Amino acid sequence: MPDSFVPKETASSLPMADAKMDPTNGNGVTSYYYQVKQPNEEKNDFLIEVRASKLRNIRRKVSQLADSRFPWHELLLGVSTTSLGAFFSGLLSDISLSSTKGIFVFILCPVIAMGAGVGYLFKRYVDLKLPRIMAKELLDELVDPDKTTEKE
Repeated sequence: MPDSFVPKETASSLPMADAKMDPTNGNGVTSYYYQVKQPNEEKNDFLIEVRASKLRNIRRKVSQLADSRFPWHELLLGVSTTSLGAFFSGLLSDISLSSTKGIFVFILCPVIAMGAGVGYLFKRYVDLKLPRIMAKELLDELVDPDKTTEKE
């Protein structure tokens, strides 16, 4: 004998309503109660109290990191490479050192290129190092939930 046909479940049901009638004015009140299911990652979770001053300080540091500023190091790199390019172009052309253009190209441009290049290196180093320093300060200031007693 072939397997019997089992229909798929096509209807869903809700829990029965808890209906209450108010005898004084005749209005009815209906309410539903559902079982609340917590996600697995929240089952062993707990709340930690943190001081508002600490949160304010952390928010200030994070906003400093998040603010986008003009990339001065890129401008310094542009000035440095342009000055260096002017110097090398002056070497290939017939510019005399005694002219105003020659003084600019052969004396000022290398000085500007080296100054802007060194400025670029230091500014770039600071811009790369600062977020790491601030992140370390924030991690030191934030509460570690694995090493806490639920009050900070």
